[in-house]
Amino acid sequence: MARRKETISQVDFGYGATRPESVEREDTPLVLEGLKEALNTVGLTTGSLEGRPGLLHIGDTPSEQGIEVDLGQGRVFDIHVEVDGVAIYGSDGNLDTRFATVTWDSLTAKYGTDTFDARDFWIVSDPDTSSILIGAQPYPTHALSLTDGVWSFGLLNYYTGLNGAIGHPYWPYYPEISITPSARTGAITVTASASLWTTAFEGLRIRYGDKEILLDTFTSTTVMQATVIEELPPTFDFTVASASGYQVGDAVEHETLGGQGIITDISGTTVTVRATTLWDGFAASNKLIAPNAKQTISAQVAASPGATFLWDIQAASPVHGYPGWGTRHKGRVYLNQYPKAPNAFAVSVAGRVDDFTQGVKDGDGFMETIGSNSGGDLLYIISAEDLLFFTTRGLYYQPTRGGEDVTPSSIGPISFSQIGCSRVRPVTMDDGAIFVDSVGEQVHAAVLAGDYYKSWATENISQYHNHLISSPVFLGATKYGSDRPENFVFVVNSDGTAAVCQWDRAQNKVGWRLWETQGSFLSIYQAFGSVWAIVDRSIDAFLGRFRERFQEGVYLDCTSGLGIDGNDGTTSTGAAYFDTLTKAPAHLIGTTPAAYLDGWDFGDLALDGSGDPIYTFPSYAGVSQIGIPFSIRVTPWPRRSVNTQRGTRDVKRMLKAFITVQNTLAFEYENYKFGGYRVADDLSVPPVLRSEEFSAITGGRQAFDERPITVDRPGPFLMLKIRYRVTI
Repeated sequence: MARRKETISQVDFGYGATRPESVEREDTPLVLEGLKEALNTVGLTTGSLEGRPGLLHIGDTPSEQGIEVDLGQGRVFDIHVEVDGVAIYGSDGNLDTRFATVTWDSLTAKYGTDTFDARDFWIVSDPDTSSILIGAQPYPTHALSLTDGVWSFGLLNYYTGLNGAIGHPYWPYYPEISITPSARTGAITVTASASLWTTAFEGLRIRYGDKEILLDTFTSTTVMQATVIEELPPTFDFTVASASGYQVGDAVEHETLGGQGIITDISGTTVTVRATTLWDGFAASNKLIAPNAKQTISAQVAASPGATFLWDIQAASPVHGYPGWGTRHKGRVYLNQYPKAPNAFAVSVAGRVDDFTQGVKDGDGFMETIGSNSGGDLLYIISAEDLLFFTTRGLYYQPTRGGEDVTPSSIGPISFSQIGCSRVRPVTMDDGAIFVDSVGEQVHAAVLAGDYYKSWATENISQYHNHLISSPVFLGATKYGSDRPENFVFVVNSDGTAAVCQWDRAQNKVGWRLWETQGSFLSIYQAFGSVWAIVDRSIDAFLGRFRERFQEGVYLDCTSGLGIDGNDGTTSTGAAYFDTLTKAPAHLIGTTPAAYLDGWDFGDLALDGSGDPIYTFPSYAGVSQIGIPFSIRVTPWPRRSVNTQRGTRDVKRMLKAFITVQNTLAFEYENYKFGGYRVADDLSVPPVLRSEEFSAITGGRQAFDERPITVDRPGPFLMLKIRYRVTI
């Protein structure tokens, strides 16, 4: 019986490179709209597929990442933490200001911490004050400020109040140890109930009854010389008929006058109370009211400051480390990842970045924990529609999207997911946040879901593509202001590759692709509406680290040239670049770069160790590029069956393949090379870009096996459709 012929077509490649076991899922979009391989490609909103942009070389950097900050009024910058300070780049990619006044390595040595790593740093910007906070767990928080166009940089100076109190956040690190001040004012001693003090505590501040004491000089492990900054509250011994029902730590108050205090000690029928409001005690016959007791006072005696377990110390210090994460949400700064308080977070005074003065009023600062039932550590706080909390055991949110303020009395994060977060930092997108799970194998999105009443939920956006994710070290994403209509998520793997996700929530379609370059990606992020990368490359037997920008119309990596839009303001074009070039650009010496001139591929350049010589190029005005080539490879899934009017039938043989491209220079399929010059073409001008269907005979094979489409030379590539003529 003669075999019938049918056509199989694929016009949508939006699912990207799906997992290997997808091969038999021809009933799903994983095969019908997916690929086995999509190396160095980009999916378009139309479903078509094109080669990724090349990378334009901008400059060297010692940093592993850049972070975009927006100070409003068009003041947008790319901030890089460097080993000896911080560098600030403007929207043109050029250096604005560099401060080499901090040697992070020396701070590391001072505080006995780990080796410097720029990816450990967090950055928080505040347009209202033109301030930028920079920090990492091993280092004191620093501040950048922009005033009248002039930058300043140094340690964060916390707000100083009228009484000399400093707006540090405070935390009770030692609840099992009590302290006793020797007096309420002046030079005093502070005695601990157990060994605690070291010389490292000198210069730190503690709070007794919410009043500050400066620790001056170490005397012994139990005694510090100190200075009272704010007069300490008075303490009284009250005699009552029975102390039953009173407990240390209870808040007590006057029956009629409103005086308040905290019980610090109970001995027999004597209850010791430290005032929390300035009062002179209670008159005899008044009642001392506690939550579970109400007794008449028979006598009162003013006492020296008593011992108390209810004291705290500044949360950030050389003793306890510094916050490992910070964010800003609706006028407040949130700091967390305190090394010795892993579940705690500090919240600034409303409208301030330098003041964490704690209180009970709505606008006061405060310090809290994510809750005793959360389990795991609080890793990240993210500003989205609401305030999101990412822990190693689950996710929480604090409602703010309805205009709610976060206050000392309203804080209470609500759990919405049991999926824990890894230490790879989440990244915000327009409608939520992207994070790597605590196992480090899947990428999830925290998003608002629902048609009417929206609630937070998590979506696994890598379940069909996680073979592309390998020990991720960095997350980046595009969002509003991007120069492309498609949204991207960039997962930088530990091997230097990047898994790139394009997520269309409207169509519920997620596609991932793998990007590679010569060398290793360290980070990929958005700044100034473009996508940037920090890349380590082997140059002339040495490791070079470069700032590079993905650029439309660039078809090589680490590219240098003329006539490229946005490249250092250069106006010269075409062969003029090559005519004046006697050496390869310094950052390419030691590589085997390729030369591309507006459609002409001049092949790889044979350079000696000094970069000599280049070639003689034709006199032609066009865009010129010299850079490192990269390969594009697209492998469709083999199709085992086809749907016909008579039902599903098995494919017996593939006879011919048809590949439709648009504005494409050249590509290969099987042993066929498509594009380039044709007979009678004018060889004095570049070959034309092709927009047509190419065919390749594939008959003679019984199996419909894997057959890649490849692009190994620079030039544009855009694939619209692939179809196969088969027998069934």
